[in-house]
Amino acid sequence: MGALRVELKEVEEKIKKLAERELELEDYYLRDDKPIQLVFRQKPRPLVFLRAKPKTAYDPTVNQIRSRLRFAELARKARGRKFTGELPPAAEMVKQMKGERFGQTERPRKWEVILAEYLRRG
Repeated sequence: MGALRVELKEVEEKIKKLAERELELEDYYLRDDKPIQLVFRQKPRPLVFLRAKPKTAYDPTVNQIRSRLRFAELARKARGRKFTGELPPAAEMVKQMKGERFGQTERPRKWEVILAEYLRRG
């Protein structure tokens, strides 16, 4: 029984060290000036990895802007309301919004593709 307690203590110390390290990394990689994201996934198993930040994080499309504004509008309307169902008021409003479209994905014009390719090559 004594050996088991020692092992549990060691495991707790390792977990504490990992948690401290995770907080340091989170602070570093979650700043906006980094081109990398630190991603924490819980399902189907806990996983931590790095990935490139999507280009829409800095330059959202018109449709993304429209949807974000709509969500903000719903959140403002839900402020001060009380629970009526199983979800919070804002979540209920978003649930009712399901299927609402904000526009189609816009393809870049041919000259924009050529210009982007030219600039990429340098």
